[in-house]
Amino acid sequence: MRIILSLRNKAFTAREISLKSIKDTKEWNDAQPNNKNAAPLGLDLNRSHYRATCPPPTFQPGSLVCKVDAAWDANSGRCGIGGIFTGEAARPLPTVAESFIHVSSALMTEAIAVHRAVSLAVYSNVQSLVVLFDFLSLINLLKTRGYQFELFGIMFDIYHFISLFDVISFHFISRNFNSEADSVAKSVFAMYVTNSASGVFP
Repeated sequence: MRIILSLRNKAFTAREISLKSIKDTKEWNDAQPNNKNAAPLGLDLNRSHYRATCPPPTFQPGSLVCKVDAAWDANSGRCGIGGIFTGEAARPLPTVAESFIHVSSALMTEAIAVHRAVSLAVYSNVQSLVVLFDFLSLINLLKTRGYQFELFGIMFDIYHFISLFDVISFHFISRNFNSEADSVAKSVFAMYVTNSASGVFP
């Protein structure tokens, strides 16, 4: 993952950064249908207790669709990401399955998953792509071409990749309709933790 640190003529005060972070967090919380109980601190592997039931939208036959998801541990900063491609493509695209460390938030984890899926599609010469995931605040950020301070480099790359497609769209899908990508993300995360405990990874 390439993180671009330059702010390209955008200046942010500490107050602006703080207010933007609070606003985005509130938007995500407000978007959850059942938010009476906050998610516990720690492993964010399963957000299905937010019982949203939003099925995938209907697409034209032959559309290439990628469902992405992520699993993140707030205590360690480790995460696993998953992405499943379905539909027509010039050649089959592999499953996205990667792990990362030093990830600061669930939002960043999901952005990394989208980044990986979109970049893989670009390098596979895909011209039309639909991306589905369950993080509404990131979807809103993408649709408005917005930025958030901690995500600036990732979003810059994603917007560059977007410009290389003929057609690309991002849509919300609730977790119960995204079990394949969710399973991949959890499996990658669990494998990383196991290997780290065994001394395979530093």
